[in-house]
Amino acid sequence: MLKFAKIAASFNIPVGIIHDEDGEKGTSDEDNKTLNGDIEGFCSENSKQCWKLDKNYEEEFEKLLNEDKWQEVCQKYPKKQYGKPGRARMIALDDNIDFPEKLKEALLWLCNKDGVGS
Repeated sequence: MLKFAKIAASFNIPVGIIHDEDGEKGTSDEDNKTLNGDIEGFCSENSKQCWKLDKNYEEEFEKLLNEDKWQEVCQKYPKKQYGKPGRARMIALDDNIDFPEKLKEALLWLCNKDGVGS
């Protein structure tokens, strides 16, 4: 992800990165910390936007909802049927579920871009 962001930034393409803190499965905590630091450093050094999710995309929705509502959502979109990415997509598309603040910020930032680096 960071390589692509650097390429885009070199062409003055607006770059915003949404990443999760826990990184890739099978990667050591130390490597994940290094990658997170590299992403944060790139964003701060280049005046780029960066949003770090505490753990992962689903957890942002889980924090937004109370436990009963979260369990209802999990039953409505079971992982066995949708898979993890499919369930996350279905949750994001559900009109009855609000959108996490960090993701709202990222989308609003993206919508305000005019295609010219800033």
